[in-house]
Amino acid sequence: EPEPVAEPEPVAEPEPVAEPEPESQQPGDCPECDTVNAPDSKFCEECGNSLG
Repeated sequence: EPEPVAEPEPVAEPEPVAEPEPESQQPGDCPECDTVNAPDSKFCEECGNSLG
């Protein structure tokens, strides 16, 4: 008869790596170079990326 297997200890979930989420960016923050632009900017002042 097989021996009872001990329940594995619950492993704490690892903390998620802090990556900037698009939803967490402020208006005007460039997702390409992280430059903070004016909230109503259409393009990044630093790299020219479209801000939406």
